[in-house]
Amino acid sequence: MPFPQDPLRIEFVLSFEDWLEARQYRPQNKKERNALHVDYLQFSAERRSFQADKSGWIYTFSEGQAAHSWNDMMGLAQYQHTFVLMTMRGHYVVPHYALEKNELNGLRVWLEAVMYDSTPPDSLCGPDMIH
Repeated sequence: MPFPQDPLRIEFVLSFEDWLEARQYRPQNKKERNALHVDYLQFSAERRSFQADKSGWIYTFSEGQAAHSWNDMMGLAQYQHTFVLMTMRGHYVVPHYALEKNELNGLRVWLEAVMYDSTPPDSLCGPDMIH
């Protein structure tokens, strides 16, 4: 299965609401919500980028870059407003709002194919394509 579109590159700042969703935090009161908001502002309110193509993805954030082949993906969470790509080295949140509708649909199909093995691993990433 070919990558569903041209290589994808987006830049975004993860919103507080998307940060809550991706971590499945559900504050029970204003005090708890405020405490979580402080954590969000301190650690997660930053410019990020996500680049993806047939060989894998690169996620850039304040701590640097994390490059992965599609074979590194061990889990995928699909929420109402976010995707969370999971590897042994971390979880990477991609908000839907940062994508055009056709990009969102194409990426969703690709991620599901990668995660649920409907694409042979050889077609995902060869040794010469690893970042």
